[in-house]
Amino acid sequence: MPKMSEHEEFLSAEMVKNGDSLEIVNEGRFLTAEETGFGRAAFQIEVRLPNGAVKIWTMNKTTRKRLAAAYGDDSVNWIGKKVRTELLKQNVRGEVKTVIYGHPVEKPVTAEEPKLTEQEALKRLEGLDLTKEDKRKYLENLREAGLL
Repeated sequence: MPKMSEHEEFLSAEMVKNGDSLEIVNEGRFLTAEETGFGRAAFQIEVRLPNGAVKIWTMNKTTRKRLAAAYGDDSVNWIGKKVRTELLKQNVRGEVKTVIYGHPVEKPVTAEEPKLTEQEALKRLEGLDLTKEDKRKYLENLREAGLL
């Protein structure tokens, strides 16, 4: 029986789980607001999923900033690097959706990897200009995902 998700070109939250390790396949590219059809520019990059499938990820700004800080500003240097997924529920244009966030992986993720402390999780948000409520929701999502 064919699986529809195997024939989807773009990465969606249903294709990954918290803590999955994705490999960056290419340098990606920025699309103009006109090209996206959403009225705003976007960055798309190909990633290899744990099952070997390659999908296009429309990467959010927070993830781009994290990867640039870890792997360098030029995304060509990201090729072959790993990204650990984090799934969070958020309001997107008035609808609650599961959003994929990424964290740079310097070493392979293992089942024995310790969970984050609340202090470590909040440190990741430094410089992002978030409200106390945003930070509270972030911690709540991490707890629900078993990452905290």
